[in-house]
Amino acid sequence: MTNKNQNHDAFEFLSTGDHRIIIYSALKQLGIRHYDDRYEDFVQEGWLLFVDIFQKYPDDPWLHPKPFLAYARLALYRRFLNMVTRPAATRENVQEQTVVDEAIDAAALNFDMEQAILEASQLTALLETCDIWGQRFIIDRLENNLSISAIAKKWHVSRQTVYKWRQKVQVALTQLD
Repeated sequence: MTNKNQNHDAFEFLSTGDHRIIIYSALKQLGIRHYDDRYEDFVQEGWLLFVDIFQKYPDDPWLHPKPFLAYARLALYRRFLNMVTRPAATRENVQEQTVVDEAIDAAALNFDMEQAILEASQLTALLETCDIWGQRFIIDRLENNLSISAIAKKWHVSRQTVYKWRQKVQVALTQLD
């Protein structure tokens, strides 16, 4: 398969369903929100990093998407973390560091894979148990990083209604445990 086709497959996989949430989730874990000046740059970088992660994954992501998404989210998080913590002068050595990062990612995967899969499966289960408004609330909060007010404005409802959606999602989450 050519590199161009592999890139297309990676982008297609990331665009499928709610897979792109892993980029927003990794950024959120680092505290980079939509109002941060670097946010859009990190999102674009995440799409490009995802292609590399997709190509280097040893198994077929299409056959086993949940373990791959857990792996990819962790890898994205670690690469974003390196971008944030590494000074600009050392970023020029990224190619050399990538080999080390991949070894660390592979080692950490053994420890963090189960937790990441559990989180991904819990999110999927939560989305399945919520009504359409609860699903929209979750997507708007996690993927779009919208505030309660912004969600209310987007869906033309009151903030009180959005708080009710949040409460229903919280109840559904407690029932999953």
